[in-house]
Amino acid sequence: DIMDTVGWKNNSYDAIGIAISGTVHDGHLDLPRYIDGRINLKSYLEDLYGVPVVITNNLRGAVLGFYAQQDKYRNIVFNSKPKGYTVGGQAILIDGKLINGAHNMAGEIRYFAPLEEYGIQDCFDVDRILEIVSREVRSAIGVVDPEVICVRSELTPNMQKIREKIAERIPEKYIPELIYIDPDQFQELILLGQMIITLEELEKSN
Repeated sequence: DIMDTVGWKNNSYDAIGIAISGTVHDGHLDLPRYIDGRINLKSYLEDLYGVPVVITNNLRGAVLGFYAQQDKYRNIVFNSKPKGYTVGGQAILIDGKLINGAHNMAGEIRYFAPLEEYGIQDCFDVDRILEIVSREVRSAIGVVDPEVICVRSELTPNMQKIREKIAERIPEKYIPELIYIDPDQFQELILLGQMIITLEELEKSN
């Protein structure tokens, strides 16, 4: 509906960029609750609209958007914990480049070992979410050693508390800067990052 409306208002467009949660691999989405994973959404939309379609995990868009609007950091992790959930996502950017992995699932928190302990469930317990986010951030530090970690978690907006939890296991000198990202800023970063990704893919195809 959105694309049909935009097309009607502007007559045509050169490409379609979609940022969405979950893993995107070869045009398929790993979101069984919302769309059949057997459907190649990328091919379907390209056949329907006749333009290139770029589908990206929303956190990859967010981390790239954050990187693009500043010139201080080149090694960034973006951790996201949607309000009310124990599971979120994570994106990694190293030396100014997105890390996607072989199947576009690099950083996927739902496959981390700690999930075996706290599971996948709805949760509004602030202390529990603080523990989960702190563990995920600590894991990112150990694996990636970033300069900064962006944290989008409405239930745990106090970065000092997360820092203190991390400091229980990691020396303070190794803890990067932690920046809280509010919901509105999160959406703006996704949009910016997805625009960049889509334009880059469009240039490659031309």
